[in-house]
Amino acid sequence: MCFKPNVPEITEGNGSPGRARSMYPKIPVDRKKPMILMTGDDDNNAYLFDAVKDNDPEDWTYTKHVIFQANEGTVGAISYLT
Repeated sequence: MCFKPNVPEITEGNGSPGRARSMYPKIPVDRKKPMILMTGDDDNNAYLFDAVKDNDPEDWTYTKHVIFQANEGTVGAISYLT
């Protein structure tokens, strides 16, 4: 997986990825691997990554889900409530 910005050339102020935060969606935790929230910074999106095989310690493949799309601008830091 690679990041593709919405600008033709990466220059100062046009970067990605943004901030990433690991999280567990429920307490008590019934997952082995965390979910990951990440902003795309200048790609105008926010993402949720979910482990494909949560119980397999050898496989750290994640599926990417777009959870927010802005029409333009930078997506800043992301937060969540548990």
